[in-house]
Amino acid sequence: MQHPKVTFVIPAYNAAAYLAVAVNSILSQTVDDWELIIVDDCSKDDTLAMARDFADSDSRIRVLQTERQSGGAYIPRKLAIINARGEFIAPLDSDDAIEPGYLQSLLAAVEIEEKMDICFPIMYSWDGHRSGSPYRHDSTLYGKVMSGRDMVKYTLDGWRIHCNGGVIRKDVYLKAFENINEDDIEVRSYIDEYLSRHLLFNARNVMVCDVKYLYRENPSSITHTTDLRAFGLLWNNSLLIPFIRSHYAEHSEERKLMERQNFHCYFDSLRMLGEATLSKEELRKVRSMQKLSRKNADLTILKNNVSHKYLALFLFPHRLGAFIFSRLAPDLSSKKKK
Repeated sequence: MQHPKVTFVIPAYNAAAYLAVAVNSILSQTVDDWELIIVDDCSKDDTLAMARDFADSDSRIRVLQTERQSGGAYIPRKLAIINARGEFIAPLDSDDAIEPGYLQSLLAAVEIEEKMDICFPIMYSWDGHRSGSPYRHDSTLYGKVMSGRDMVKYTLDGWRIHCNGGVIRKDVYLKAFENINEDDIEVRSYIDEYLSRHLLFNARNVMVCDVKYLYRENPSSITHTTDLRAFGLLWNNSLLIPFIRSHYAEHSEERKLMERQNFHCYFDSLRMLGEATLSKEELRKVRSMQKLSRKNADLTILKNNVSHKYLALFLFPHRLGAFIFSRLAPDLSSKKKK
């Protein structure tokens, strides 16, 4: 049996309201050299039954199921990728979609360069019917071939590329998985962000193509939560800091951006505490990670690259700085996006 060029992977949890749209957008592709693996993450709705109906109607579709509900997309997506037969992986979230020419355009871009390992699309907002505006990208990167190692800096201290969708060589995923222990992150909500940096770093060449990935804003997603999952960025940074420091020189742009990201995320987490609903134990975990964030900071780099006012708050004892911030400081997250 000849293996397909591409394996689409869809992790799905309680996705019955959206899954058909995602799968049908794959079935509508203008090229058919693909397979699809849907991984049900122990859904409580009709997701598994819907996925099996699709598999019964098309031999290119397979359905897998996790042993237990994993709490995020990482584990079911990993299961699909390990079982994939395609040379390239095309991730698609269960509530998103792609246009008919999506895969054809990405594969054409991959053929430009023999050592092309990743080709990312542009992420567009989408309401389920029509696409809106593209999310912020650095448009100077469109069509430009770069090493994955150099592309990492565009993901630090604000995402200037977005790593949703695209086609990624399976071998690059497998190498990244070897270097990630998902048990290292107690709150797994941001582990995909950590994975994205590993994928880029392991890729020989990467391109961002002007192809639409249709991203549905979901009010139940992590970005809209006020529980412990929202603080996964702290756990993510605790792993990302040593990764960046071990692979990039002290005075590199990557090191500067990583320090700024850790600094900004610390204040973002302080702001979110005022909106979050946490148990005493969860609050203890968050405060412990905030202290680790401060401990991990490289003050030599920060002093020349962040606001002196916020740096002064950062240097206060944790509880005092947090108290002053909650009373006096404006919202840092909106300030840094300008």
